[in-house]
Order: sequence, then C-alpha cells, then structure tokens
Amino acid sequence: MATDWVEPQTSRKQVRKAGEHLAKTKQGAAGRREPLSVMANWRSAHAYPMHALLMFVRQKALQVDKDATTAQRLKRATSVLLKLERFPTMKLDRMQDIAGCRVIVRNQSIAKKLRTAIIKSRTKNELHAQKDYVEEPKPSGYRGYHLIFKYQGRKREFNGLFVEVQLRTRTQHAWATAVEVVGTFIGKSLKTGEGHVDWDKFFQMAAAEFSYLEGEIAPSAETREKNRKELKKLSKSLNVEALLDAFSASANFMKQLSRSTAKNSFYLMRLDTTAGPKESKVEVWTYAQKDIDAANIHYGELEENHQNEPRVDVVLVAVDSVNSLHSAYPNYFADTRVFLEILSSAVSPSKQLLRSVDPQRNDGAVT
Repeated sequence: MATDWVEPQTSRKQVRKAGEHLAKTKQGAAGRREPLSVMANWRSAHAYPMHALLMFVRQKALQVDKDATTAQRLKRATSVLLKLERFPTMKLDRMQDIAGCRVIVRNQSIAKKLRTAIIKSRTKNELHAQKDYVEEPKPSGYRGYHLIFKYQGRKREFNGLFVEVQLRTRTQHAWATAVEVVGTFIGKSLKTGEGHVDWDKFFQMAAAEFSYLEGEIAPSAETREKNRKELKKLSKSLNVEALLDAFSASANFMKQLSRSTAKNSFYLMRLDTTAGPKESKVEVWTYAQKDIDAANIHYGELEENHQNEPRVDVVLVAVDSVNSLHSAYPNYFADTRVFLEILSSAVSPSKQLLRSVDPQRNDGAVT
C-alpha cells in the first residue's frame, strides 16, 4: 500500500509569516494556534524529501561501510521554535535542518570517503551547501560533516524543500550523544550554547582528545598530557562516570522492543526524566510508513502535552530496522556507554588502542 505523504498546504509566504509570528510571540499568547498549525504541516511535508534523500545516502553509505547506520528525523517543534527565537533573521520557509538524515560510519577516513562519494554522485537533488565541522569544529567541540540538499525529484510538490545530511564517525556520534543526554538531565541545551561552564569545558576537551584518538594531528606530548590531566580532573569533579551510568534507561525495555521485526517504520519516542536519572522512562510507538500522517498527528499531540516540561523529550524518527534504532538515537535511551569507553581511552595513556563499536550488537557494547 502506497504511503500517503503529507503535502504543503500553504504557500512559502504564509509559512514565513507563521514563523515570524511564532518568533515574536510567547507561548500561550493569543493567535498562535493557526501559525502552529502551519508550522506543523510544513514540518510534516518534509517527510517525503527526507525519505528520498535517505534512500540515496544509504546506498552510498553501504558501499563504503557495510555496517553503516542510517536514520532520519523531523526536527522537534520546540527545537524549531527555539531556533526561530535565537536567530532573528531565520525564516521558517528557509530553515535547512527541519528534515535530517544521519549516517554513522566506523572512522574518519570512511566518513571523508563517503562525503566525497555523495558530493560526486549524480542526483537530481541539488547540493545547496556544505559544512565541514571536522576541519573547523563548532565552539562546543562538535565534529562531523553536514551536507544540505534541496529536493528536486519526481514529486514536484516537494521541490525546493531542504534536507540536512549529517555524516559522523562512531566516536563523534558517541560524543554528540553524551552532550544531548547530559543536556536533557541538567535541563540545559549544551549543544546550542545554553550551557554549564564546567560541562562545556569538559565536552570541549573530550572532543579534542577523541579527535586525536581517531588519528587527527595532536599537540605536543607535553601539552596533550596536560590536557589529559585536566580532562581527568573535570571528569572526576563532575562525577561523569557515575552520572552517565545512572542515565542509562531500562535495558529490559530495549530487549522487548528488539523482538519487533518491523522494517522501514516510523518510531515516535518519548523520554521522561522528571523522576530523576535512575527512574528515566522511554516509550515508543511504532507506525508503518503508510501511516506517517497519523504519526505526525500523534507527534504534535505529545509535543503540545509536554510543552511546559523540559525534562520530557519527544521525537519522531525512522530507521531501516528496529535493531538500528538504539544505535542511531541512543540519546533517547540515555545510552552513553560507548562514550564512557572512549573517555577511558582518552584519559588513560595505557589505553591507546581505541576499541570500536560492534554494529551487530544491539546493546551498545564496545569490543
């Protein structure tokens, strides 16, 4: 049965006006319902272009890394609104990361090779922009390659919609996961600069050390040893290992979920950390691809229900199989075990060999 993809119901001019209204009015203010409805439809309309780009990049990814993990997600409404508020010149109809595809590969050499393969491939979709956060990391320490595409395909009603493709190594992904998990539990968006001084410094230093472990040029032995000691000190003062261990969500839940055999489905996930790290809960609703419209309606309802609860996170994602859901979006299961393993290698000179994630294991273990 064919998927009933949501199409844009308003003009780009109307979408832009809706975004401008939402950016200058506060939550609960009169007149926001219609702009929110416009935004919801605009976001949902990105599902097909996102799907089309994922099929393209997945094919390329598996050619260079047979164990590559691929996934897609529509940006959370809260994240869209926050971005409109943070950047006064941002226009909703021009926002480039409402739809996002993610590819996670073994190492930096493969990530670079994949980026080149995608850029040089023949596709009707337009490569609109590139961002190299490996050569020039973000101030937070984030590393990865971002490719922004404009959909230009057979479904003309979606032409011109942006899709952001992120290429990360497993090490970069483990770091980004830990940043999101900590941000969720301390109620701060560390990746957007709404941070905590000590945690910010810890993650910046961890990112640098992780990049050296992946083979990037390192500073002198003396400087690096000094950095390691500072990273170890911060790790101890922040009680990183104990906290991140406590942040792991229920393993039993994941075992139950992994019994599913659903393929190419959408997963609506809710992470609730209001009761504290040790009592965090994850709920997942599965929707077949043909039911994307129903999934988006449910997504909007959950976001509205929890809009005043910063410790409840909701996201709609899609992966090629349920077994890759955990590896692609471990932050929604508060899984930071891989990060802790790499951190141990970074701060301990005796552990120079960086171990790699076994993609065949669904428990996030490191081998």
